[in-house]
Amino acid sequence: MSKDILQPLRNIVGSDNLLTGKEIPDRSETWGTAQPCRAMAFLTPADTAEVAAILECCHAAGQSIV
Repeated sequence: MSKDILQPLRNIVGSDNLLTGKEIPDRSETWGTAQPCRAMAFLTPADTAEVAAILECCHAAGQSIV
């Protein structure tokens, strides 16, 4: 994930609903492998409008969503 997308996402959900870095708990492993995994961002949208805006923003940036 490019860090350039973080501000537009923050604009959508607000600072309190976008976690980055050490604010995100570690996940033990990537699905299907034993590789360590940590997301660059974790968003908690308030409603379907924010979900739609997040999807649009990520699609425009070519960013995958898990």
